Formats: sequence, C-alpha cells, structure tokens
Amino acid sequence: MKFTEFAGLFAAALVASVIALFAISFVVDTINGASEPVATAHPEKPAVAAKSAEPVAAEPTKSVSPAKVASAAPAAKPAGKKRHPGRKIYLRKGACAACHGRKGQRAISYYPSIAGQDKKYIITQIADIIKGTRVGGLDPATGHPSTEAMRGALVTSDGTARISNDDIRQMADWLTHLPPARPRTPETPIPAENIAKGKKLFGKCLSCHGKQGKKPLRGYPFLAGQKRQYLLMQMTFIRDKIRTNGKTKVMLPFVKKLSDEQLGMIADYLSQIDRSKK
Repeated sequence: MKFTEFAGLFAAALVASVIALFAISFVVDTINGASEPVATAHPEKPAVAAKSAEPVAAEPTKSVSPAKVASAAPAAKPAGKKRHPGRKIYLRKGACAACHGRKGQRAISYYPSIAGQDKKYIITQIADIIKGTRVGGLDPATGHPSTEAMRGALVTSDGTARISNDDIRQMADWLTHLPPARPRTPETPIPAENIAKGKKLFGKCLSCHGKQGKKPLRGYPFLAGQKRQYLLMQMTFIRDKIRTNGKTKVMLPFVKKLSDEQLGMIADYLSQIDRSKK
C-alpha cells in the first residue's frame, strides 16, 4: 500500500473515532442531565440604605402575577433529583448560582441563602424583582439598587422577562425542597447578651415568622439561619421605606421604632439558629 493511501485511511479512521466519542459523550450527558458551567460573578460590596437617594426607575416589563405563577404549570418532578426541571432553569436560564450558589446555600457577598425557603415567598419576590416593585438600598459599588443585578439577569434591556411564569414556579419548587444552609460562624463571636436581647426583640415578630423564625405563615420567609448581613440590610430597608413590596407594610410599624443597634441584635439572634437540623 502506498504511503498516501495509508495516510488517507488513517486520517479517515481518526475522524470517525472523534465523531464516535463526541456522540457517546453527548448521549451520556443527555441521560445524566449534565449541567453547563455556571457563570461566575465578582463579589459585590454590601449595599447601604439611603433615605435621600432617588429610587432607580424600573424598566417596563411584562406583568408577572404570583398567583398565576403558582397555578400555571403542571406538577414538577420529585424535588432533589438531578433532573428536576427547576434545577436546570436555576443553573442555566436564570444564572442564579453565580450569586446564590449552585444549591442556594453558598451565596456571595450580601446575597441571601435561598435553599429551603418558602415556595410562595420565592415566587412572589422573583415576580416583584422582575416587575421592578422590589427595590433595595444602594450598592456603593454601582450606585444602583441592590436588586438591580438580579433584575438585569432576569429582564432584557427592552423590559421583557427572560424566564416564564412556569420557569419561576419550577425553580421555586426545586429550591424549597433543598436543605437549608447551616448558620455561618461569625469571625467575631457574638456576645451572649446580644443574642438574648435579639431574641426578646424578635418576640413581636412571632405571629408572622413563627418561633425562632422557623415556622412562618405561608408566603412569609424563613428567617432562621439566614445571613446576618442580609437580615440587617432588609430590616433597615423596610424601616427606612426603601423596600416597600409585598407584606412589608405589616412589618413597618414595628421596625420603624428600632435603632440600628437593635436591628443588629435581632440579626445576631436569627443568624445563629440552625434550621438545617430536623
């Protein structure tokens, strides 16, 4: 056999082998539901409340109704499974893992842990952020509301939502069945006196959020074990009338009387309650 003929046969065999390997890999990925790499985000500095700051006008977007979201789609597949549709939407379409972690437990910067959160609450908050009705304090790194990064990921420049009502419901269904994050150990130990005072102050919150923030009314968030920084930020935003969406009006009469120090004590107390233990 001539060398040129041999070389031609060898090249053809090599190409066929590569095609076969690619086909096998594609089939395996399809069967296993392999996930694509998740976009990373640079940690942002904590947002700060600013009473005098003018809220950034929300871009017009399609109306998202939490009630319709909750009933629009058929029942999801069993939660916790790799092939749960909500997982794929969370990782790829929503790109949520960049800030909240792959399983909603290892959020960066001031972003909250969302694994194991109340399903209705998740749906409502995503819908409000897409509509632009949930606004947070200003992020010193950008000068824009702290919720703008999430809204930018979920809404196009012309105001169209990138995810559907069914997508939101599927993500919420997957997240709510995941185990909650464990409390983070603070770099500086929290004085026992602060914990005790925070627990006492939280007594007026039990009717909505439940004992130790573990048994909220439907549609209210679980607070136990949430990141201290996030808890303090949200209470401050609500007190200063920066965050006004949802059920915050019910909370306002209580928090408006509290100082930054008192809000910090409540955050100290709640952040150290372990909800991951059954």
